[in-house]
Amino acid sequence: MMLKRLHSRAIALILLAALGLGACDRLAAQLGPTHQYVLRVDGEAVAKEPGDRPATAALVEESIPVLNARLEAMGFTVLGTSRVGSDRLVIDVAGTGSREAIELAVGRTGKLEFKLLDMSALPRDVMEGFSPPGSVILRMTDGSGPVAVRKLGGIDGEHIVDARSIFDPNTNQPAIAIGFDREGAEKLAALTRANVGSPMAIIVDDEVVSAPMIHEPIVGGSLQLAGGFTVESADQFAIMLRSGVLPARFEIIEERSLD
Repeated sequence: MMLKRLHSRAIALILLAALGLGACDRLAAQLGPTHQYVLRVDGEAVAKEPGDRPATAALVEESIPVLNARLEAMGFTVLGTSRVGSDRLVIDVAGTGSREAIELAVGRTGKLEFKLLDMSALPRDVMEGFSPPGSVILRMTDGSGPVAVRKLGGIDGEHIVDARSIFDPNTNQPAIAIGFDREGAEKLAALTRANVGSPMAIIVDDEVVSAPMIHEPIVGGSLQLAGGFTVESADQFAIMLRSGVLPARFEIIEERSLD
């Protein structure tokens, strides 16, 4: 009788294990394909001296929650993220999103700035990479050429409290609606009130997305960002802006399927 009971119990455990594996398979099927990405921090973004390696490791660690939040918001399921050495991350994700979405999530810091164009800069000098004192040359993302942007003044993205993809009611093109906290709203209103008739550069990761003319003060703590977005890229940029600035950019150096 004891042997029969043990035999029955063994069969039950085997059945439970089989059911568990089946549930895992069904869950995996729902999550989509699983991939592992090995990321390396952008060497230009961190100091390369040997004594600065602990700082680099800390920078990589600080990037983990931001990356996880971005990828989850983009529709991926993050199965695990871990630092390897001082400058690499290994991240396992599941989902049907594209590699391009992963590259955008890890390859852009999402640092947003609003600064005035320097209209005193001579076009020939700007094309040759020279700017007046107090300005810096930045390139336009649409390939229209470099522009001179004033270093001082302006506001940055630390005051953003919301960012959503929308359709511009005037053009019906994808755009991003950005909301600021009270301090950011006051700074934006003051900046635009004092510079009506001047162009304002909207900068993401040190590249000018657009430079619209300030026609009137922007009050109320919100504005619309347009820049030739597709529906997908507007969604992804909005996610980056509201998930916080990534401490450093990363590049994918290895990818493998875990299926």
